[in-house]
Amino acid sequence: MLLVALSATGMPVLHFTNGGNRSQYSDALLFIWCLIVLGVNGLFSLMLWVSELRRLKADRRIGT
Repeated sequence: MLLVALSATGMPVLHFTNGGNRSQYSDALLFIWCLIVLGVNGLFSLMLWVSELRRLKADRRIGT
């Protein structure tokens, strides 16, 4: 889950740093929108992974 979240978060960075002219393509808006949604989804997945890891560590300390 961590690797997928990190790769989803990094995908917009990889595509937006290319510097190509996306205005000449007809589906550029859909592609950019999908990249943004993929990056946000990756960030949420990363936050869920961190919160679950903290919860597991707290449960292990309590011993339940």
